[in-house]
Amino acid sequence: MTFMNSDKARKMSSASEMGYTSKVPGSAPYQEDVSAFTKMIKTASTACINLFERFFNWWGQTVAKHPWKVIFATLIITGVSLIGLINFNSEADGWKLWLPDDSKHIELQNWKENNFVEDIRKVILDLRG
Repeated sequence: MTFMNSDKARKMSSASEMGYTSKVPGSAPYQEDVSAFTKMIKTASTACINLFERFFNWWGQTVAKHPWKVIFATLIITGVSLIGLINFNSEADGWKLWLPDDSKHIELQNWKENNFVEDIRKVILDLRG
């Protein structure tokens, strides 16, 4: 690296003229990168917004023109979805929820429940003097 004298350094107005480049926020190269990225994000955002606006405009016009068809279609879709509730069962036992039925822990837990009564405690108090 060569050093320049102070007169030459004073004549140069910026660090880029001296051969330095910077990626520090606020510097020119950084601003160009940010603006290119910002343009890309704004373009993608505008495309998404336009897509949603066109879809909901179409959907609103369809509902306004054919309200009864939309109501019946909604009821049919809901009814078909409710068919899955025929086989619905609920389980509150945490062991059965998270462990497979053939696990050793479930086997031991079932044995314990069959051989020991829970929630009943016998207390014998002997008060002879």
